[in-house]
Amino acid sequence: MPTNEDLEQQRDIGKAFREISDLRGDVKELRTALVGIDGRNGLRGELRAYIEESRQHMAKLDEMMKGAYEWQAETDQRFRHYVDVERKETCYGAELLDEYIKEQEAIKKDSLERRRHADELIVELEKQKIATRGIMIAATITAVASLITAILK
Repeated sequence: MPTNEDLEQQRDIGKAFREISDLRGDVKELRTALVGIDGRNGLRGELRAYIEESRQHMAKLDEMMKGAYEWQAETDQRFRHYVDVERKETCYGAELLDEYIKEQEAIKKDSLERRRHADELIVELEKQKIATRGIMIAATITAVASLITAILK
């Protein structure tokens, strides 16, 4: 005859089997939700469809960006052509502007030359000041020496 402990152990084993059975059911439900009944639908199938839609959308965006870059390059080329060719023919002030720019460059160059020349003159004046001071010192020494010689005689 089974003892109380044996009966409790059998009940615990029965509970464990029911819990395992419930877990298996839950796992099957999760598998069905993820993979789908036929293995192609479910969340995995939805994810694959979303990825494909995203790829198609990205391809459309890439085409749009390619068109935008081509348009930008064409617009830049047309603008360069306008500035370099058409504007010179149609703009009455372009020649005057070019002349003004050349005059300003000549004025700037002349100013730099004058400044350089002025700097050279300042250097020469400094040299002359130093030479004059040397001559004055030599003349003073000579005069003092003459005085000393005259006083000593």
